[in-house]
Amino acid sequence: MTTSSAVESDSSPQPNNRRECFRINDRIGMRIRVLNDSEFLQAKAGAVSKHQRQHLLNDMIVASQSRRAALRGIREESPAIADYLADLDKKLNNLANLMTQEDSQAPRERTHDVNLSASGIRFYSDEGYSPGAHLELHVHLFPSDTCLRLYGTVAWCRHGDQSDADPGPLAVAVDYSEIPDEDREILFRHINNLQLDFVRRGVRPTSD
Repeated sequence: MTTSSAVESDSSPQPNNRRECFRINDRIGMRIRVLNDSEFLQAKAGAVSKHQRQHLLNDMIVASQSRRAALRGIREESPAIADYLADLDKKLNNLANLMTQEDSQAPRERTHDVNLSASGIRFYSDEGYSPGAHLELHVHLFPSDTCLRLYGTVAWCRHGDQSDADPGPLAVAVDYSEIPDEDREILFRHINNLQLDFVRRGVRPTSD
């Protein structure tokens, strides 16, 4: 796992938290919408209130993950109570995930190979995006079934190392804008869980 900028751009804002530098390759569901300057400003200004329901649901998911540590302590004193609380927490978490998916415009299946971090995202596209363009990203993370609505600005868009005769899809790097703390925490946890899964399976995580 490397700790370079998520989009590897000199012009990108520097992450203010070391965890924001961690990035990993993943396959997610994503719907992309281009916003003009006016739409982008309105979206940023109203992000919290406009998407309050989704943010509250995501906050429930983060809180559910945090409660698991507390349950381990309860289990030492009363395994039966811990099992009961864990079952309730699982049901609440499943309900929050279901409601989040219903509110989201993100695809229910994996559609994009991405390089993901809590500060930005890089994806591949047959469509070109101008640097500075504003995007609204509807994201579906697996296997947690967590959905996010993220706003960002294109840092760069270019072909990779393919031959001139067959340049292949474009790589598009996006820096997030005005991401709520609970959504950023979900990205932190998602990336960390992927890393742990790779370690358990003896697979080296890729981040390039």
